[in-house]
Amino acid sequence: MSADESKEGAPLNLAGVIGFEGSVPNGFTAHPDGTHVVYPLGSTVVIKNTKTNKQAFLQGHTDRVSCVSVSKDGRYIASGQVTAMGFKVRSLASVACVLLPLAQ
Repeated sequence: MSADESKEGAPLNLAGVIGFEGSVPNGFTAHPDGTHVVYPLGSTVVIKNTKTNKQAFLQGHTDRVSCVSVSKDGRYIASGQVTAMGFKVRSLASVACVLLPLAQ
């Protein structure tokens, strides 16, 4: 197998995004820590540190994210998408693993 053949099925790693579409109502959310913002972009949820400009991505949706919410204490982020069968929700149990690397 050549090097090109082994890369064909490999997923692309998202390094960063520029922009905010703004089509999701209340989609741009300030995190309670005052340092991060959370917003959907396509099928990805972006968590951005506004002081360092570092970004982390929550991926796993198969279609456009249609809603995103952050818990009052900032420990949980939930996102959802509309599907043919209704509505699909993906949630992250704890965002500490995402926010800690962004703070460095």
